[in-house]
Amino acid sequence: MAAQPRTILQVPLSSLSQECELDITPYAMPQRYRLIDCDRFIQDEMLCIDEFTDFPPVQYAAMSYVWKGNPLEPSEVKNHHRFSVAGALDGDPISIHVLSQACLAAVKHEARYIWLDRLCIMQTNREDKNWQIRQMSAMYKRCNPCIILPGGVQKLVRIDEETAWIHRGWTLQELLMPEHTLVLLAWKLGAGSVMAGDAFGTVSEVTPNESAVMSAADVLNACVVGYIELTSPRSPSPLLIQSCVFGAASPNLYATSVAMSEELASDPDARNHAIWQSALMRTSSRPVDMVFSIMGLFGVILDPKIFEKEDRIGATVALAKEILRKGGSASWLGMSFRLPPCSALCTFPVFAETSVSGKALVRTRTGLREVAEFVDGEYPNELGLGTPLPGGAMDDDGYFTFSSRAVHLVPGTSELDHKHEDKNIDLSRRLITSMNGRVWEIVSEEHVRGSTSVGNTYGVILGWFQDYYPGASLAHNKHYIKGMVVEEHAPERFHIVTFFSLHLRDREWVKSWQEHRFSVGGPNPLTHKRYTGGETFDENAAHRLQEVDNAYGKDERHIAAARARWARSQVEAEDYLLKYT
Repeated sequence: MAAQPRTILQVPLSSLSQECELDITPYAMPQRYRLIDCDRFIQDEMLCIDEFTDFPPVQYAAMSYVWKGNPLEPSEVKNHHRFSVAGALDGDPISIHVLSQACLAAVKHEARYIWLDRLCIMQTNREDKNWQIRQMSAMYKRCNPCIILPGGVQKLVRIDEETAWIHRGWTLQELLMPEHTLVLLAWKLGAGSVMAGDAFGTVSEVTPNESAVMSAADVLNACVVGYIELTSPRSPSPLLIQSCVFGAASPNLYATSVAMSEELASDPDARNHAIWQSALMRTSSRPVDMVFSIMGLFGVILDPKIFEKEDRIGATVALAKEILRKGGSASWLGMSFRLPPCSALCTFPVFAETSVSGKALVRTRTGLREVAEFVDGEYPNELGLGTPLPGGAMDDDGYFTFSSRAVHLVPGTSELDHKHEDKNIDLSRRLITSMNGRVWEIVSEEHVRGSTSVGNTYGVILGWFQDYYPGASLAHNKHYIKGMVVEEHAPERFHIVTFFSLHLRDREWVKSWQEHRFSVGGPNPLTHKRYTGGETFDENAAHRLQEVDNAYGKDERHIAAARARWARSQVEAEDYLLKYT
């Protein structure tokens, strides 16, 4: 029989303030689970925190939010009773109103407790914080539901207010781990059914004329297409409402939506690739947290104590090694075909610069640019070539050893034959143009064996990559087949030089390529402990995707963008209902 929880804190809500910092450290025991009692909060207006020795045997809702959220308007400050937490003063103060709405949403979904890390972790105790990081994936996996507060803990935001939630590292795990994830929004439009793209869902009120919840998948899809279509008993016709609370039609949205997609849930490569791609475009105050925040999604638990806070690359190697050891694939391959490879760990693109707020940025010769500008909303599809992303092994130096279809390459000497429909390959001379603009000629194994002047360079197939749209598969971009050019820099050790894409009509030819074994990494030595990203590259001379032929007509994304222009803001929709209903 599980031990009864111990109540470690009971304080009236009226006694909480920004001036008097709340600190649970004097009352809590390190390495314990803690939850906030919703009934006491709502009914008794008391902040009551219970502490459990073992994992809580009760239903609870876990909160997902950003440390620094949307600021209050000057007119809102007076009406928001907020309080601060010792050891977390760099984050927003917590609004009593937001916490109350979260408790109400939890209770409506039969959860008696909520878990909010700001209040349930001893923020001034390093021992407890390190232990809690290792429990984080379990806390989100076993919650029911997870409630996202996209604007942070000091205000609820509308669905048409953009937030930083999707740019933060930890929120990816918080979205994907739970079985049931909701978004809590400021909402005055009542309950109803919603449609985003080709996907259907519902909106449920928490407090009438004040707040509501939708499934995270519905909100993500709404942001992908730019609007949500609401059908409500209060409205004589469906309402199109602008949606950008997680951003607007960005690669980060596409990747996160792929990871959430029920249609793609049976394809581990698609989901895991989307996790890596999403993490690439997110940021955190500590570089190493970009690994800790996703490790649980791969069923891996690393010990935070063995990595310094700047050692993102060391933690990345440790995570990749463990994924491969457990039989997983190298699902990080192809996260971005337009960012140059990391100079020390080339199967990964250059790492972004991290910060406590803002977006993931890379350093180019013309200044800092968003990582999302160099990422495309696509996912690997095993059915295209009949093979998944490669598995294998990674050593301590970050070299990934695997087998894949490949052909030998030498630098080409002329332009492609542009009469050929596929501008990336000249069948008469077997030329390929890579994404950095270089031309390569395919040569036979016999030619290589008989030559002493040919270097050891290969074109290696990664897989078939497809664009994403909610509830549909896009078919406008026909350069689905993606690969990498690798060059030998030491005996039997290769590094990635660039990438290439091939037309879908080349599928049977590519499937005839022979398999080769490679060990790809480096080419520079790993620099553990202090690696923070920040490699500079020339974006104009970097990797370019092939031009998409628009002759195939408008795709679903273009149609959605056109409809989004007709959508109302949420405030306009609320005014419409007040006027006509």
